[in-house]
Amino acid sequence: LNVLAGLTILSILIAVILFIFNNRLNREISEKQASQKAVEQSEARLKAMFENIHSGVVICRAQDDGNEFLIRSLNQAARHFDQIIMAETIGKPFSKVFPHTLETGLFQVMQRVYKSGSPEQLSTSQVRGRRIEKWRENYIYRLPSREIALVYNDETIRKKDEINRKHLDTINHIIINASPAGKMLED
Repeated sequence: LNVLAGLTILSILIAVILFIFNNRLNREISEKQASQKAVEQSEARLKAMFENIHSGVVICRAQDDGNEFLIRSLNQAARHFDQIIMAETIGKPFSKVFPHTLETGLFQVMQRVYKSGSPEQLSTSQVRGRRIEKWRENYIYRLPSREIALVYNDETIRKKDEINRKHLDTINHIIINASPAGKMLED
């Protein structure tokens, strides 16, 4: 009888231990699932922001110690600004996809940022292509993964408006100075 009572108590203890272990395991699994869901939601938020931000964003991985950068990703605005097809761009050298960056100094800024880790801004620079003329303002920084992020805004409309305004001001000045009424105003 004592052996039977001892086995019963042992069975109850084992059942309690298994119950506690099972509850703890279920809680850890639930916490891990909740954590995984939070990570997935965060990734989805960041991806939506990346794709829908009005600035162009290009992510590059350095190759050959920063002598070249391979395009890893680019958002919808970048594809729109530069009329780029993503499938034809991913994995390609940045300097081949954007050859004008050597002339504007952007490529050299990317190299400096890659080496120093300090972000830099490249003020509005003009880019001339075969049939196009556009202006870009660039902000370049290094990600914790050592990839380079290039964030840029298309300033073409603003710059063309500025040039047209200056041109109109010049014409107005010439007309006013050439007219008799304008000469009277000068006196």
